[in-house]
Amino acid sequence: RIVPAEAPLPGLALSEVGVVQLIYYLLADEHWSCVKIADHLNALGIPPAYRQADRHVDHDTPEGKRKEATAGVWRPSRIRAMVKSTTYKGVHAYGKRSTKVRELITREVPALVDEATWTRALQTLTSYVLFAPGAHCRQYLLRGLVTCGLCGCNYSGAAYGRGNGRQEVYYRCNGLVSYRSALTPRCQSRSVRGAQLEAAVWDEIARFLRDPGDVLAALAAEQDHEEDQLARTQQERLATRTALDTKTTERERMLDAYRKCILTAEDLEQQLTKIRIETSALTERLAALDERARLRTSAATQLHTAEALLTELRTRLDAPPSFEMQRQLVELLVAEIRVDTGVEAKPKTATITVTYRFDGAVQTCMGMGSTR
Repeated sequence: RIVPAEAPLPGLALSEVGVVQLIYYLLADEHWSCVKIADHLNALGIPPAYRQADRHVDHDTPEGKRKEATAGVWRPSRIRAMVKSTTYKGVHAYGKRSTKVRELITREVPALVDEATWTRALQTLTSYVLFAPGAHCRQYLLRGLVTCGLCGCNYSGAAYGRGNGRQEVYYRCNGLVSYRSALTPRCQSRSVRGAQLEAAVWDEIARFLRDPGDVLAALAAEQDHEEDQLARTQQERLATRTALDTKTTERERMLDAYRKCILTAEDLEQQLTKIRIETSALTERLAALDERARLRTSAATQLHTAEALLTELRTRLDAPPSFEMQRQLVELLVAEIRVDTGVEAKPKTATITVTYRFDGAVQTCMGMGSTR
């Protein structure tokens, strides 16, 4: 069995369960990095598992256990591995560490965090992978945001030397350079010139930040739509809940009729089967409505804050923007950049579609690219 350890750690107000929940909160809601979380846990004096259980060194343990002393500190890699584990959201997978090819066996266990928190924490991890500065020699404004319409891979930045000594920056599909088998040949997508694409995206962002009138009007209309949809969803939820509650009463009436010999055993079984089917359908519908209401509420909250956010971002454009500020604005405002390559045309043509988060506007730039 997996039993959550809820007793406070010696000398601390947190239990092991509390430590896990703290890690997920800092990632999911505070967007801390694993490095920052590790430093914070070490500063709080929270012992990792081996040190807390006094198992950080034991020369008498069987083979496969730790026989050498460990540092007894939290490390970013350990936190990252913990956060990715499904066990903390209530799904324990057995066999994932095996070197043999085998089917994983899963079971339900007590969840320490809900599904939404677990998902948000993983999204934070992913964003650090996509957007972390890393050891790059060159800065790419749109790194991690450009995807290929042919194979679905990400585009990454690359620089090529010219005969005149200058370098030309391109974004190219990873399907062109990563390993591909005979079943998945190299992608036929077209690379696009970085300077043109970055300038087009940044000019569009600066335009609607300086004059967001149309954007704010669209936000207001979208907000009214979301509120109407949420009201309809809440009405259907109430009706579904009421109908679900009546199924218990119907079942009791059927049983009472059987006890009074009004219904035969066969009739009773038919009626109970019908009630079970209807109850199951209503339960599924109620769960779907609960999730829809949650999403509608989240969307409405984001729309309420969008106007203030746009105003704040607009004031930051008054001074010449640094690359870091440009990158932050791009991450906030650009939802997706997709490159669709026309492979039948000679030479190949590239259509770049940029979708922005707030106004839903789409900008399409034709013919940017090279034959690389």
